Amino acid sequence: MRLAAWLDGKPLPSLMIGGNGETGDGVVMEVDYRLPQKDSRIVDLTITIRTGNTVLARRQTLAVADEGLLDGCRPEAMVAAAVDPAAQPAATGSSSPAPPSGTNAASTLPQSEDASTAAPGEGDEAAAADDADHGRPPQRHLFIIANHDYRYAEDVRYATNDASAVEKLFVEQFGLAPANITRYEDLTTGELRYLFGDADKPGTIGNQISSPDAEVYVYFVGHGSRSFMGGGNDRTPYLLGIDSRPDRLDLTGYDLNTLIGQLATMRSKAFPEGRVVVMLESCFSGRSDAGDLVTGVSAPTSGSAPVLKAGEGVTLIAAAHSDQVAVWDSEYRHGIFTDALVSALYGEADERRFGGNADGSVTVAELEGFLETRMSRRIKQLRPEFRQTPEIAGAQASSVLFTMPEDGVGRDEATEREHYELLTAREILESKDLGGVQPYLRGCVYCPLKDELRDLAQTERRREAICRAEERHAAELLKKGSALEIGAYLQSCECCGNRAPLEARVAELKGPDPAALKDEALWAAAEKDGTLDAFWYYVQNCEECTKKREGEKKVAGICQRAHDIVDAQFPADRSYDGLIRYLASCNDLPPVCGSCRKMSEAIKLVSEIESRPDFATGDAATTAGSKAPERAAAIESEDLPAYKMAMTSTDAADYDEFLARFPTSVYVPEIKERLTSLLAQEATWEEVSNAHTVEAYRRYVLQYPTGKHLRDARDRIEMLQDETDWQTVLVERSRDALAEYLRKRPTGRYADHARQLVREFDEKG
Repeated sequence: MRLAAWLDGKPLPSLMIGGNGETGDGVVMEVDYRLPQKDSRIVDLTITIRTGNTVLARRQTLAVADEGLLDGCRPEAMVAAAVDPAAQPAATGSSSPAPPSGTNAASTLPQSEDASTAAPGEGDEAAAADDADHGRPPQRHLFIIANHDYRYAEDVRYATNDASAVEKLFVEQFGLAPANITRYEDLTTGELRYLFGDADKPGTIGNQISSPDAEVYVYFVGHGSRSFMGGGNDRTPYLLGIDSRPDRLDLTGYDLNTLIGQLATMRSKAFPEGRVVVMLESCFSGRSDAGDLVTGVSAPTSGSAPVLKAGEGVTLIAAAHSDQVAVWDSEYRHGIFTDALVSALYGEADERRFGGNADGSVTVAELEGFLETRMSRRIKQLRPEFRQTPEIAGAQASSVLFTMPEDGVGRDEATEREHYELLTAREILESKDLGGVQPYLRGCVYCPLKDELRDLAQTERRREAICRAEERHAAELLKKGSALEIGAYLQSCECCGNRAPLEARVAELKGPDPAALKDEALWAAAEKDGTLDAFWYYVQNCEECTKKREGEKKVAGICQRAHDIVDAQFPADRSYDGLIRYLASCNDLPPVCGSCRKMSEAIKLVSEIESRPDFATGDAATTAGSKAPERAAAIESEDLPAYKMAMTSTDAADYDEFLARFPTSVYVPEIKERLTSLLAQEATWEEVSNAHTVEAYRRYVLQYPTGKHLRDARDRIEMLQDETDWQTVLVERSRDALAEYLRKRPTGRYADHARQLVREFDEKG
């Protein structure tokens, strides 16, 4: 009751972004609410976003209110009245005191007198609350079953298209929230019984409905039929699961009467003030548009047609009479019934040009007349040998089936808007217009190619970050870079925007030709500079490469330290400012070391934050600032030291221990990634060890430059090369071969034996 008093039946103010209140050219968000149950904290919200008179989106959802946050949002007198009825101020013109606490106010009023004798404040508030409840649309749920891939019958060709069209209709035209739409595809007979129940037990579909005045819509597209083996008097209509056998539907089909009966029972118990509408894109003649369901059995001569019956509170809209065939439209790629139904509910059935009265609602008579006219005309064009007449049961001709929203869109307008958004998305992708991605994603309704646009944004952001880092690095090299450093940069850069000035700078420095330098000179120059670029240049350009192993260690060590420094700056709270600072640090990472380990994740998070409708630089800064205590708490949390210790380890047991101690830590995804990488590295090492060749160990070194078994791999490469060189000596058996071996491997495994053999050659002359 406190929540009901706080809401008090008054509308919430609209929120406008951009423009001004006078011109109304901004984007407006309007929130309507309704309390399904006044003693509950559940609020039924309808959120509408529009610009001018054009509705961009409408969503309906349920929310749970926290009463602890209500104080201060409404006048204090209203809050006090909700807590203590005696504190409620007297209404103007009335001096009657409020009923004592604990007394039923209704019992103090004469039931036979006019309602005007009631307390004015109470009557007005109750009437306002009732008017607010009645003015709001009821809670709606849509269940879609699309059976396409049948095992023992012809596939239903356009079942997926029909289901998508109905889903789109209820989202665009009636504003259903995604949470209130449930779609199933290719259900078996057992799964149909699980959802809707059997003759004895109810199904699970009722667990999703909580409002007493809910409206439940069930749309089924798939095969239906009669039972061919149930006897001549069996007039039961069956729906076919994908595993149903058309020749024995009495054993393998799902009885339509059971579905209707269970839905009627569910309505009477769970939402007695609501209703159920069942729409069937199927027929029960035993034939489909592709022919007879049962080979060798002629459906028209196989017995009486089944009887389609509705239940109490359940309206049945069938695609055809029980002895007719539901025809598919191969040109529009829909069932004829579904195509006509969708057009009707986009408002065409209520238009005067199609026989409606344009009163904003679609009655049974209007819908039936529109469907018959539209379907008969289309069937004459496609399959003139067939007749298909829709059937509506369970409602009077004057009953209102659907109420059209005042700001609803027509089917042509919705299709045109979706097509326009698709063309815009393609134009952005073709031109690689990064600046147009976020405005498009904020304003689109259907958002086709959304994933492709986000991938484009991430790719372009990554490239921009790399180019900015290279530009800063090139500027430093132009000021004080050596020829070796500039040469290393030009070999590894990706954007290379300053290539011409750098090449001119190299010419000015007149550095020696790398091919002309000996290994000793290259190594001396690298040690003198002591920079990452210098060591990398040596590794890439050495000839004999006697110091290559040590150079690779230097490069790997410098890169590892740079990555550790940058990774430590990744914000634990995923705040916008922290992510921006982290990306700025990634830009400073040397290109030779590759990109940051978490760069893709940071770019994705930044893109998601910037795509929010309420995103703005000032708001983002304020939000980031308001989260500073949370960030500090996250940095000082218990899992951070354990995370740092685990990340420096090469033992899988340390990672398993962290996951066991902190299963909900924010570092769990990264720990799992490192653990997966470590296990993959161990598997690669085992494969390499089994191969035991120089090529295999070199592949490991290139793939894991900082790997756990890097030293062992290099030692084994040296050992195998030593073995190969010694085998060459044994084959030639000459003093020159021994001398060449000692020159290349003065400390090799066979060096002492080689010296002894050389002495023997010298003694023999």
